[in-house]
Amino acid sequence: MVMLASAATASARAGPVSTAPPAAEADAMRRGHVERARYRADPARRRYLAADPGNRLVAGSLEADWNEALRAPQTAQDDYDNAAASTAALTSADKARIRALAADFPALWSDPAPRSASASAWPGCSSTTSP
Repeated sequence: MVMLASAATASARAGPVSTAPPAAEADAMRRGHVERARYRADPARRRYLAADPGNRLVAGSLEADWNEALRAPQTAQDDYDNAAASTAALTSADKARIRALAADFPALWSDPAPRSASASAWPGCSSTTSP
């Protein structure tokens, strides 16, 4: 517990953490999800077209898979657009509040009131016991 506290305090003293790289990384992950969904639609289409029309059960199943694969890119694109809109909704006032909380982290960490309240919420965890 002491090592965790000292690591967190050292991390907080290092200064505010830039939010740009994680946001850019999350954006790249979402874009990759959209691309993978688009990529999966083509093999599904080829499997459906290669199916024997006489075997209706298999063709029906492959058609359902293809239809699902065609819906997946739109769903992924919608998720991407919603995430981009919610990220853009973070105002400069919100960013200033986040930076102020990050700057206050050492004071919050050393304040005994929140620690004792949070410790009582976790069964078997208290600030007076050691592992």
